[in-house]
Amino acid sequence: MSLATAFSETLDKDKWINETIDKINTLWKRSVDDVLEACKLLAEAKQLLGGNEKKKEKRHLWEHFLANDELKLTQRTIEKLTKIGNWKYIADPSVTCKLPPAWSTIYELVVWSEDKEPAFLRAMKNNDVKCDMERSDVAKLKSGNISGKNLNTKRIVSIEVNADD
Repeated sequence: MSLATAFSETLDKDKWINETIDKINTLWKRSVDDVLEACKLLAEAKQLLGGNEKKKEKRHLWEHFLANDELKLTQRTIEKLTKIGNWKYIADPSVTCKLPPAWSTIYELVVWSEDKEPAFLRAMKNNDVKCDMERSDVAKLKSGNISGKNLNTKRIVSIEVNADD
């Protein structure tokens, strides 16, 4: 059952909030796929609970969710994880299979992909994004340099062929 279906069908919103927080806390301690799933759950919960609403009276369920002591994440971490959960590449296995296990590194990749999408896609194509990378490696990618390569330049190859052969 999807999160949205469970939310719409329940009359006990507190119970739903507690169950969702339990799922997020459990997933958070596992693999990259589970961390991404926790990010998606947070993003969906924020949407369903009015976290994207401008008016305070419509945000009360989201604020109740955030105030729950069982959610063992800071407000800033929740914001970053929600951004990951809303990332347009989160469901693309050709991207997610290359993601590192650290959520903070994934977050840096998300921000970079939104700011400089062509460079991000080029790095993905060139296999410069790897599951063993760290935030410092993302910083190198952002600056255009990784492993001594400058990603902002293109290589031009010239081949001369003798037409008489």
